[in-house]
Amino acid sequence: MSLVKKTNADALAVSFGTVHGVYKTVPKLNFDRLKALRENIKQPLVVHGGSGLKTEEYQQMAQMGITKINFYSDMANRVARHIVSDLVQKGEDIYIQDWTDLQLKYVTDDLAQKIRVFGSANMANIS
Repeated sequence: MSLVKKTNADALAVSFGTVHGVYKTVPKLNFDRLKALRENIKQPLVVHGGSGLKTEEYQQMAQMGITKINFYSDMANRVARHIVSDLVQKGEDIYIQDWTDLQLKYVTDDLAQKIRVFGSANMANIS
């Protein structure tokens, strides 16, 4: 009996070359392994460590049956860099709400862009 059946897992995070966090080197994704996993596992498949992948890699994963892609490290870093840049340009009159307003804007923008890349824009009603 497989691990998925034994545990009655709702979803399974699979390993095919991704790692947690921001990549130090270019990942070597094994799409043949992903294909074999998809053919043998009926539960939704998850990618942990999807930060910094190429748009084409995200799209290929989605087309091959990945239903959840975790990319927090990449998004958090990119959003923080945008916020810092904006606040430095703003100058001395910086208040805590400036940070939170910018954070909401950049996180929303980043997530909307990823939803389009992953091919879920019509599902989420995002244009």
